[in-house]
Amino acid sequence: MTDAQLFQLFGLAYTAVSLGGLLTKTDYIEKLLEEFSTSPALLHLSGIMATVVGFLLVTFHNDWALDWPIIITLFGWISLIKGLMLMALQGMYGKIFEFMRHRKTFRKVYSVFVLLLGIFFLILGFVVL
Repeated sequence: MTDAQLFQLFGLAYTAVSLGGLLTKTDYIEKLLEEFSTSPALLHLSGIMATVVGFLLVTFHNDWALDWPIIITLFGWISLIKGLMLMALQGMYGKIFEFMRHRKTFRKVYSVFVLLLGIFFLILGFVVL
């Protein structure tokens, strides 16, 4: 995949997830976070998926030039480390999801941040690159 296609993919995913967080009923989001915080299987599966995505990005897109593509490399490393941590430190991540479940304002602010990041990636993917 080209850099532009990766930014398009990240932008679409981040925008969709953030809009879901902003537009979905609070009860549904709280239930989702509760299930994540109490399900070792979901945390482990999420860790596997993040590790695979991170590994693929680090392996096939390890570009450290000071230009836009370095963002993809950084996200690859972050994903790889997060995936390994999700599998190794499930208790910590369960507590993070539990914390977020009870903080509606924090979730909204986080969703707006992710939305802005998604829009930024869409601009990079469809306009800049």
